[in-house]
Amino acid sequence: MHTGDFVPVAEANEGTLFRLVGSKGLLEFFGWKPRYRLTGQVHPDETLVEVAVGPKSNHERYLDALAAQIDAGAPELALLERSLAALEICEAAYRSSRERCAVSLPLGEFVAPPPSDWAAGQPYKGSGGGRDGRRLDEVTQRR
Repeated sequence: MHTGDFVPVAEANEGTLFRLVGSKGLLEFFGWKPRYRLTGQVHPDETLVEVAVGPKSNHERYLDALAAQIDAGAPELALLERSLAALEICEAAYRSSRERCAVSLPLGEFVAPPPSDWAAGQPYKGSGGGRDGRRLDEVTQRR
């Protein structure tokens, strides 16, 4: 998400919105809520998916399953791959904020744009090319 964008939120009074935008659709969810929304080619009308919640949280169930795999000496690599993919998505979100641009996955193929000295909300420095916006009246009066 780029700083300054207005992003409509599907549910009022909710915080910690995560929105992942891909070439085939959109996935959005709120931190720690047992549901998510899908929109895209397969779900053009926005689908709300409720995640079953039992006496244990999803995190507890995941860690219990991982501990059982470790005890048995037989890890299920699909779970580990999903964990790595989730971490890559989190890192991409941080890099997007730091680089101020969209970050594509896989992260290993992402090339950051060249650095810019532009800072949102700060006036133009008047050097390094371009025109000084504080002097545009003078320029237009000369023409």
